[in-house]
Amino acid sequence: MDTRFRLARALLALALAALVQMVVPVEAAAPPPTTVRVAFTPLQAWGPLFIGEAEGFFAREGIKIEWVTFAGGADTIAVLIQGQLDVGAGAASAGFFNAVAAGGRVRIVADKGHVEPGFRAVSLVARRGLRVGGPPTVADLKGRKVAVNTVGAIAHYILAKALARAGLRVDDVELVRLPFPSMVAALQQGSIDAAILSEPFVTQAIQIGAGTLLVPAGDVAPGEPIAFLFYGPNLLDRSPEVGRRFMVAYLRALRQYVQGPTDRNVRVVAEYTKISSDVVRQGDWFPMYADGHVNINAIRRFQDWLYDLQLIGVRMPVTTLVDPSFQAYAAEALAAR
Repeated sequence: MDTRFRLARALLALALAALVQMVVPVEAAAPPPTTVRVAFTPLQAWGPLFIGEAEGFFAREGIKIEWVTFAGGADTIAVLIQGQLDVGAGAASAGFFNAVAAGGRVRIVADKGHVEPGFRAVSLVARRGLRVGGPPTVADLKGRKVAVNTVGAIAHYILAKALARAGLRVDDVELVRLPFPSMVAALQQGSIDAAILSEPFVTQAIQIGAGTLLVPAGDVAPGEPIAFLFYGPNLLDRSPEVGRRFMVAYLRALRQYVQGPTDRNVRVVAEYTKISSDVVRQGDWFPMYADGHVNINAIRRFQDWLYDLQLIGVRMPVTTLVDPSFQAYAAEALAAR
């Protein structure tokens, strides 16, 4: 009797366990994160993007970042249009305006830095020893080699403004194109005479004695945009929902970035740029709009300059260059959370 009772009880327990498995749903596994390929340059102006990954803001939106290295924003335009990159970052350039004019699906979608009075995070820096017997001046650059990361972008624009203060034009110097990380070594070696540098390389060049500050951007181009985020057809057309989630994470990171060089922000930027925390902390912090909105009038001024130099063939309506819908969606979504 006891044996039959124990057997019946065991069978009942098994039946109950099977019934529970049938009626209690198993929690579905979380979907894998969506990989988003983002342009990378080791500059302080990429701070919000670095913060977004380091603090898990992108992961919270189901996004995994894949960094793709470029010398500047101009180099990203073709690969964005081809769908080999999802998010571009950097300065607007003649290549961007010409691509849109030709029907390319690439748009500015958010602010990533602009110039304010006193701004030194982008500056014209001359090599030490350029002028024997005294500090160099802008006038000393006539006939000299001056580096920019991209021709027809904001560095070129700031250089033109700085040269004009000494009665010079860009044609009066020899333009050399170099990526920002290579400029400090080129100044040290004397292979270039000056460069438009961006932080953290402005501070690094001055600290190690490779260069002397000539003209900060804040003196010659206040109010002008430095950089933007760009979307290509992958996020504009094929996966706009991913584009919206990316922007939510970016604006969340931007809110942290605009708190300035806090210990945490400095550590994150130093880690991604491979520059010491002391240099990052001492450098200028890029002004950015906390809500990521784009200064339409500044884009119009820059486009006029490119047109006057015949670097672009047509002036485009600004509404065809900027898609504000992603930034607007993200700002509203964060306000509601």
